[in-house]
Amino acid sequence: MRSRVAFLVFGITIALLAGHGLAVAGPGDVIDGGVDLVATGKVVKKSSDTLVVRTDDHGHKISFAVDGSTVLPDDLAVGRHVRVVYHATGSEGQAADEVTLTNPQRASR
Repeated sequence: MRSRVAFLVFGITIALLAGHGLAVAGPGDVIDGGVDLVATGKVVKKSSDTLVVRTDDHGHKISFAVDGSTVLPDDLAVGRHVRVVYHATGSEGQAADEVTLTNPQRASR
């Protein structure tokens, strides 16, 4: 009898854990009260499948995958200042969901 109860508790625990892992977040979904991932900076490279931005905050270059679902402005070009809403695509990659042109913040004097 004890082994049946232990097995039942074990089975329910595994089912709950497995069921929790089935939910997959999509672009724009808020996860655990989080916010969209956003980067701002200057476009340093643009191709049909990649956008590289030098960020305003640290000056790092971030490469974003771009595909047919990415919302891009018509006049996107190297040198333009942009705001990129993106999502992670693994431990090191990111894909752009929406790119908009912005004006860089001017330093106050």
